[in-house]
Amino acid sequence: MKKIWSRFIPVSALGCLLAWVSLPAMAYSPPLQTTATIGPDGNGITLTANDPQAGTVSVTYPDFRHVDYSQKDGIVVWESRASLSDGSTGFQVSYAIYDSFLKTFKVETQGVFLQPGQISIADGVVGFIPWVVPTMEREFRYSTYDPAKGAWQNRSWSSSPGGVSNSNAYAFNIYTKDGVVLCQYIWEIAGGNAPQYEVDADIYDASSGRWSSEVSGFPEVVYVDTWEYTSFIKDATIYITWGYTDLMPNQEFIRGYDAWNKSWSPDPTKPMAWFVAQPTTGNSPLWVWFTDMSIGGATVDWWFGDGATSTKRSDYHTYTNDGFYMSQQQIKGTGTDVHNKGIYVGIPAPWGQVYAKMVSGENLTLLRQYRDEVLNRSDQGKNFITQVYDNSGAAFNVLLGHPELLAKARSLIQTNQGAVIRVLQGREGIIYNPEEVLAFLQPFGEKAPPRLRALINVLQKEMCKSQREGKPFLGFKLHYRAQPDKRDSVVIHGVKINENCKNS
Repeated sequence: MKKIWSRFIPVSALGCLLAWVSLPAMAYSPPLQTTATIGPDGNGITLTANDPQAGTVSVTYPDFRHVDYSQKDGIVVWESRASLSDGSTGFQVSYAIYDSFLKTFKVETQGVFLQPGQISIADGVVGFIPWVVPTMEREFRYSTYDPAKGAWQNRSWSSSPGGVSNSNAYAFNIYTKDGVVLCQYIWEIAGGNAPQYEVDADIYDASSGRWSSEVSGFPEVVYVDTWEYTSFIKDATIYITWGYTDLMPNQEFIRGYDAWNKSWSPDPTKPMAWFVAQPTTGNSPLWVWFTDMSIGGATVDWWFGDGATSTKRSDYHTYTNDGFYMSQQQIKGTGTDVHNKGIYVGIPAPWGQVYAKMVSGENLTLLRQYRDEVLNRSDQGKNFITQVYDNSGAAFNVLLGHPELLAKARSLIQTNQGAVIRVLQGREGIIYNPEEVLAFLQPFGEKAPPRLRALINVLQKEMCKSQREGKPFLGFKLHYRAQPDKRDSVVIHGVKINENCKNS
């Protein structure tokens, strides 16, 4: 089942290939620019942002000494001096952005370090390589801001956990572009062996709210054991050329991030549209800040749902009339992807509305128990839970926009209440009306945005396959009623099922 999710969902999100043009991919971009000025004596730093809603906003940090700073893509990064434990002078690295939703500057300070090392800023990512006290080893440190969390997302690691002593490593380098962090260094094994080159990659995935690697240990790693190499980032993909001098021709190694499967692969990075809208509910006039958090997108188009559009990387929009609006972001790079989010002006958020109309309090309790006690016990069930939550906003929007589907969903839940209870009791839960469930999924999928439609198509195929083979489907036994016709399509009680059910 897990393979089916990963195989089918990305396919529907890709299209409109732009192979004839190469545009730079970008990642996180704050809606407003933060600028900085240094005090007249070289101490202290003042941050300023021009907020069209709140006016000019400034804050001064007078305690930073001998500041040196740079700014790019709405982010300010500065180095300042600080005292080490032995009384000598060390360095701190600080970075800041203006959070237009929280109406405040978000500042993060790292250190105190013996030496800050090089600093790289690009496309919403700050990276640097400090000498860390007291280990006296170099570390790779990088961070990006996640407006959904209202905090900087920091990441750090050393070459030492990989079995290489820092004393044998040199030529450390960190490079950020398109949201990708490229870390590289050279090391030698004791005994005089030839130098070994190592290249490591990481990227912040806002859809999962974390960097692409686990919190501990190395990022996703590409090892290059060779005499020479070059590496660069293009379209959020890492390209490495390597070879043994005079012995073999150069070869190209590709490493791209697949946000759909949350992993790196030897294929170019697949575009993933993603944005944060804040707030999504409120009374008119409602200011909503749209922050781009996409991966692999070179251009972005916004449709705010009330006729207004934008092509800025991140933007804001004011809704002046009460109602429901479907905002949409479309990104284009080496492929195309879209992401949707509902904006509710003067009316409650979708969760309350849908649950009140579709699920009674008793059934809501049963469904939550089924989620926690049945689905959450298997890999298939956990994967299903993840997919449902990732697409819940889009599903609610479809149901709210089509009352007939909302009523049908309520009827199906009520009809199968007994089956849910039996499954929770450890007995066999049988769904006697799978044809009605499939007949509901077809128009639901037709009215859904691409990502949700792909998920529904997979559900239809898996349900149809389980029905034919007499196997359980997500904990339930499906009462077999289907008979294929001569053309191998599926007909259930006179209802011809979606083409995706053929030959599944």
